[in-house]
Amino acid sequence: MFVFQTFDGIVKVIMAKLRDYKRVVGISELFFLAGRGLKRQGIKYTTLAAALGAGLIITNIIGRRVFGYDIPVSNVKALLIPTIIAILTFGVGNTLTGLSRLFSSQKILMADANAMNLLEDRKKARMTTHLETLWERVFKYEAQLLHGNCSEEETEKIRKQRHELRQKVRSWPGKLKDHFGIYEDNLDEFVSHVAWFRPFCVRLEASREGFVVSAGHSLRNPLPQKLERSLSGCDLSLLEDWYDGAYFTANDCKLKEQFAANRTIRGIRRQVGIPWAAQVKESMLGCPNPLWHSLTMKKMGMYVGGLIDRMNRRYVRNNEPTYFDAQDFLWKEAEADRLILRRFPENGPEVMRDLQESRKKMIRSIFSPRRQEAHNQIYRMFGRDFINALELRLKYDVEFAAGLLDYDPQGDLRQLREIMSCPVYSLGKTEAQVQRAKISLKTVDAFLKNYLPVVWQRPLELRAARIGFYLNRFKIQKWIHKNSGKATGIFNDNIIRAEKRYSQRICLLRQHYELCRIQLFAYVEMVDELGEYVR
Repeated sequence: MFVFQTFDGIVKVIMAKLRDYKRVVGISELFFLAGRGLKRQGIKYTTLAAALGAGLIITNIIGRRVFGYDIPVSNVKALLIPTIIAILTFGVGNTLTGLSRLFSSQKILMADANAMNLLEDRKKARMTTHLETLWERVFKYEAQLLHGNCSEEETEKIRKQRHELRQKVRSWPGKLKDHFGIYEDNLDEFVSHVAWFRPFCVRLEASREGFVVSAGHSLRNPLPQKLERSLSGCDLSLLEDWYDGAYFTANDCKLKEQFAANRTIRGIRRQVGIPWAAQVKESMLGCPNPLWHSLTMKKMGMYVGGLIDRMNRRYVRNNEPTYFDAQDFLWKEAEADRLILRRFPENGPEVMRDLQESRKKMIRSIFSPRRQEAHNQIYRMFGRDFINALELRLKYDVEFAAGLLDYDPQGDLRQLREIMSCPVYSLGKTEAQVQRAKISLKTVDAFLKNYLPVVWQRPLELRAARIGFYLNRFKIQKWIHKNSGKATGIFNDNIIRAEKRYSQRICLLRQHYELCRIQLFAYVEMVDELGEYVR
């Protein structure tokens, strides 16, 4: 009986996975999968052929110089099989990938060329919310280290100035306010717009309000990155880079690219240690998108391209300009929907019903009719970005791992598991890293209080010392127990002196981690909205 129950459970799991793949795999995707797999095999066989070739050359050299005669090895025969297989797999793989593009390229191109690539604007539309989140979970802690507890003074100053501006605008002549479209219901919006005209100051602000103003000014104005950092006092390059990838497109893979190649993030990875297997994989394959990311984005592009063509054919007359683009199906905005009613006065409600049903059907057919399964698919697309960032942060950010911030790894994982409706990451593995961080923090803090008490008056240096000890830089964990004098010298001459580098790295790592969370939450919100799932 137990065997049959086990077999039945395995069958159910397999059938569930097949249903999942069925939503995103058609003929085009089958060719894509086969081509992708063959090309990866081609890389392996090419590597094998190169290794065999190098081995044969070395063998012959050793044979001649050491033994004085050629070792009887048939070079051609040994190399022939992997070389032929490599050529065939690459050739057939590229052919199948080309066939996949042949089936899908026209619709995907139509979607991309008709505002789908401009869905990066949907990310930017939530810029204020993103900045407020980054302040609460990243930059607030930097400000506290730099300025202490003076955020209330700055906040009060900003509010007072905005109140004065609001009163002055209210006193403007009515014709002037009408000319600029300023009314009582949008007065606060106008005041905020003026506040964003210039940064509040040229350093990291002490308050959330000041940070949002200065960072918002930097992001809204196209400036060189170094000038942005100078004007706002903080580095928002990772956020700006993430904005460059449009939602629901293959280009929305910026966080994966940051983890693989951003110099600062890469430097952190080297410091904590990049596994040998990961180095080989990245060297051979680069950083390809996860399979579910590739399949889903390809399917979305094809589906949206088809909808653009269908809706314009059905509702737009031949002598009129086309109207529908990708954003009509992927960006639900009340004001944009009202434009449709004005554009189609005769059959506006019918057009809106068709549009809404098309959105809903598209999301439910690609992601799932069930909300929980849709969330699972989102996690398959972007979950690896979050796990990479989490594991790296647990190994580097001792304050986060030890729970010194207003949030902790376990809480983040519980929240994400609840929202994604699926297992996210092992709490056991997390707890082990947390305990290691707490022990490290307790040890280094005790040493610093006894031998370097001045560091406690310099918060940035204290954090650098904690991170350096956590990473065991210059074997400091050994010397802290064996030779306090040598350990003190290492802290002063090597670790604390590198405080600026530690500060830069911790700030960008925290920002990258937070963007990985924001991305998951954003897709959940969009898919729930477009798919009209019942909670």
